[in-house]
Amino acid sequence: MSRRFGALLAAVLVAACAHTGPVETSSPSPAAATDVPIHVESEGHVSDQQTVVEHGRQRQLYEILALSDVGDRSASGDERVTFDQAHITFHAADGNRLVADAPRATVDDRTKEVVMSGGVRARTQDGAILTCSTLHYNGRTERLHGEGDVRLTSAQGFVFTGDRLDGNVRLDRIHITKGTAR
Repeated sequence: MSRRFGALLAAVLVAACAHTGPVETSSPSPAAATDVPIHVESEGHVSDQQTVVEHGRQRQLYEILALSDVGDRSASGDERVTFDQAHITFHAADGNRLVADAPRATVDDRTKEVVMSGGVRARTQDGAILTCSTLHYNGRTERLHGEGDVRLTSAQGFVFTGDRLDGNVRLDRIHITKGTAR
């Protein structure tokens, strides 16, 4: 994500010149003059949404569209970006997709995690619908972990509820805990 964050940072800085929204950078400390911490905020309109694409294993893992973002890079190089009104398409290895929407999503480059929060609604390519309070995606394992008021409605109409969900991007191999099936 480092090259992508650099490209995103450059795009955000260029875009910030055209916008009246705030753009802030922290002052470098003398000890970290070569690799300074950076804080960037970007806001746009629906027509100029922020787009981030993460690749791994020689293919696209996910794509994020969002109205605004706040990004931080520490002096050690750890990068974290938070997106508002996030629309994320997760891509499974077999080509299937899961499209998820949430008020907020945070991407952590060090842990390779995407955390969607504030109420998540996701839909698989075959029509299964997942809702939960928070959805974690691990980019290393390509697994999903849903928490809080988990409800999965299969494409066939079966409803599963619980407190937690662990599964793959297709949502066809899942484990729901503390729940019921109707």
